[in-house]
Amino acid sequence: MATIREIERQIGNSEGLRVRIERASPGRRGAIPDYEGQYQRKARNSFSVTQWRDVRFAKLYPGLAVSVLDVNGKIVSGRTKLAKLRADGD
Repeated sequence: MATIREIERQIGNSEGLRVRIERASPGRRGAIPDYEGQYQRKARNSFSVTQWRDVRFAKLYPGLAVSVLDVNGKIVSGRTKLAKLRADGD
């Protein structure tokens, strides 16, 4: 099991995304599964941030909220494509 900061790092390593994770319910505590090893490949570049959040993140981490960040640390729109974020980060 991992901490929130470890999950953020694992998502960065596995998906090439910068994220900030927060507990949606401050009172909820519990074990958080690792992100690494959950998927064999990165999410498709054609995915939007919203698609990635709904298809990958939300299923693994109910009760946690995630924001995807650009290279400057600003929260991006849900319509932003993963390809753009990954290209900007290189």
